[in-house]
Amino acid sequence: MDLEYAVVGQTKLNTQLDQFASQIQDREQARITRRTNEQKVTQFLGEQELKSTEALTEQRQMVIDVNTNHVLAKVSVALGEIFASDDSDFAKLFSAYMTPVPLKGAPSPLRVTSLLKKSVQQQKADHAEQ
Repeated sequence: MDLEYAVVGQTKLNTQLDQFASQIQDREQARITRRTNEQKVTQFLGEQELKSTEALTEQRQMVIDVNTNHVLAKVSVALGEIFASDDSDFAKLFSAYMTPVPLKGAPSPLRVTSLLKKSVQQQKADHAEQ
């Protein structure tokens, strides 16, 4: 390759220098684009990890809520039976409060409480007769 004298800013004098300048410009543009794309990939991976962590946290909280409700449902039935035999206002309030929210088609909490009271009273009456 034969390099000729070139004045800065006057690359039009030599077509070979124009080609080199164009190649350098294209390579630099490709390098900048590649670096930008690498940064975008890093950003998107970080966002994806954050979203998956948030979803996992939400899912874990839902599992905890379900387990808590399951335990409360079991405990509330036992406490409801205990307080169903008590006629105090506190027992009525506590019994109604601890009764789990019914599913569709299930009897209301007050209906369950009254059935429990009747059951306890019937058991007391049966026990007294024996």
